[in-house]
Amino acid sequence: MEAVIKRVMLAGLALCAAPALAVTPIEVAVGVGARAAVGSDESVGTDQIFNSWSGSGPGTLALAMNVAAGDEYTVSAVVGVEAVWETSERGTVAIDWGRVFGGTPPDPPIEFFAGTNNAPEILFYPANWYYSFMATENGFFQVTYEITTRGYTFGLQPIYLFSLGSSLVSLGGTFDDPAGAGTYAMPLVAGETYSILMFNLGNLFAGSVFDRTGSASARIAWEITRGGGVVPGPGVPEPGMWALLIAGFGM
Repeated sequence: MEAVIKRVMLAGLALCAAPALAVTPIEVAVGVGARAAVGSDESVGTDQIFNSWSGSGPGTLALAMNVAAGDEYTVSAVVGVEAVWETSERGTVAIDWGRVFGGTPPDPPIEFFAGTNNAPEILFYPANWYYSFMATENGFFQVTYEITTRGYTFGLQPIYLFSLGSSLVSLGGTFDDPAGAGTYAMPLVAGETYSILMFNLGNLFAGSVFDRTGSASARIAWEITRGGGVVPGPGVPEPGMWALLIAGFGM
């Protein structure tokens, strides 16, 4: 059993001077969590950085995690996030997640699990990125994203975007191949407080038949703007899909 955790927190970015801010920042956070199991051998890890934010930082928040299980046949679950607040109104998020298999699958097969879906919860979801703020003007929260994949992609799932009081939105493709690119925007109303988070639910549960190594990388730029039009967003999973999305996939 092995668990490797990396934490990075830099507080060096001050906000640029501006005539007026469209938002008043409140809190920011990043989190990671991974679980790997081969038969009865299991390794689990979680980590989170959660900060109140007055608007003078934090600049960059980053976490990475790698957990592994097994002996002659090994399964690793890997997840990392790096979030940059360039100002209180724009920034970037990079999320990387996946699993790595090593050794020879045993005969007869043995059950395994590889998941990157157990980061510490915020608003009932395993948050990789979180930002809470009050809008001081009407405007929009907009993201531009690109998700690329490698290897066996089934079960990796896309990135999900959630705002308290709004619907859950998927950024990217589907649960069996999250690759995709696009934009999405949600309206902001002056005087309202918003809690927005991004996360992945990547997980795979099956018998050890062949190598299912696969990974995904999401690169997301977000911006809070004044005025403008709503960009059509990607679809939301049907309610009946949630048992599959959250609990894992039997093969």
